[in-house]
Amino acid sequence: MVIRPATVADAEGLGLVHVRTWQAAYRGQVPQEHLDAMDPVARAAKWVDILRTSEPPAGTSVAVHEVDGIIGFTSVGPATDDDAGPGQGAVYAIYVAAAQWGRGVGRQLMDDAVGRLRTAGFTWATLWVLESIA
Repeated sequence: MVIRPATVADAEGLGLVHVRTWQAAYRGQVPQEHLDAMDPVARAAKWVDILRTSEPPAGTSVAVHEVDGIIGFTSVGPATDDDAGPGQGAVYAIYVAAAQWGRGVGRQLMDDAVGRLRTAGFTWATLWVLESIA
């Protein structure tokens, strides 16, 4: 597995991992009709826009498996919370394909994300997570 910066050519894989991970991880926490309506192709189109318009220090990295292709990703950048302080970054997203859960991919992606935030000069970061209702 290799972790590298995402490119527009990765949009299809990002869309698929993004949607399928939501559908697996948020079952029972997000209305099922919302999860069922999610479309990897539509999400890929949004990823094209995101990747074309993101400017440093914001960015996305992908975890790429030699056989399975994109198996996870992270997105980072400046914190956007109303109360964000100077030097505060954020991990906007971290997703790993369900088939890869428990194999250390998420840890490697998070290490990469934290490293990118540090390199960009951020001294601390936030990560918002869904509060479980289960």
